Amino acid sequence: HNVTFDGLTFRATRYTYMDPHGVPSGGDWALDRIGAVFLQGTEGTTIQNSVFERLDGNAVMISGYNRNATVQDSDFAYIGGNAVASWGYTNETENTGFPYYTPNTNHPQAGV
Repeated sequence: HNVTFDGLTFRATRYTYMDPHGVPSGGDWALDRIGAVFLQGTEGTTIQNSVFERLDGNAVMISGYNRNATVQDSDFAYIGGNAVASWGYTNETENTGFPYYTPNTNHPQAGV
């Protein structure tokens, strides 16, 4: 909880276009659930005043459950994928298990 990345440089990662991809929604496109910075299950994470350059995939992947994730005042150059991608879990590939199916996890816990 409440982690800040301030003034870091992320540079020169490996290519990712042959890695497994998922289907965020219906259509003819796909997305890889990886990034130079990968956030999942976080609360209050801030990335600021940072530089992302010459990354061959996504720079920041906000995956699944995250609350109050902030990316601000940062520079992105020569990014091979997305600068910032946010992708929750849904049942778009229900019961297939490939590659990222996680049933019933994208909701808050509640009780009666």
